Amino acid sequence: SIVEDKSRKYGVDKDLIHAFISTESAFRIKAISTAGAQGLMQVMPATGERMGVPRSQIAIPERNIDAGTKYIAFLMDRFNGNLPLVAAGYNAGEGAVEKYGNRIPPYRETQNYVPQIISKYKALKQCGKACENTSVMLATLNNKPSLRSLSNSLYPNVVTTAVQPAQSTSNKISSWLGGHKVSQQAV
Repeated sequence: SIVEDKSRKYGVDKDLIHAFISTESAFRIKAISTAGAQGLMQVMPATGERMGVPRSQIAIPERNIDAGTKYIAFLMDRFNGNLPLVAAGYNAGEGAVEKYGNRIPPYRETQNYVPQIISKYKALKQCGKACENTSVMLATLNNKPSLRSLSNSLYPNVVTTAVQPAQSTSNKISSWLGGHKVSQQAV
């Protein structure tokens, strides 16, 4: 899949990429924010250009995932793998994290965003083989039991009809998300 390819290319865990996509766009390929961020990973056109993707291509799923994943890798390097700071940098920009002394900026959106990324990432890591289909797991996290809009080229295991995950899986996901506290340490 594209996510696995970009994971290998940039050395970013595929589950982390999935957590960002889930949080950023809820898997809506054509998502556009009021600030102008585009696509699955909600990449700002200027950030895409910094990552080598022209503005005219940032909405193309493969290019969007390339730019977003490359930016995560850049942030992982810049913040020494500190996942809360990486997430904060992705949301608010690395300059904002640095402005506040390499801490999560005091912006409400960013303060809410960081635990979402970490919770989804931890849930994916802990779920492991219990979640045979990552898309079902992430759809559950997004309260979207159907992922009809996703392209099979992005996620070859995507369920293309409405799916209700097993009750035990839903309960595990809920308990994982509710039971984690976010620290400033790298996950």
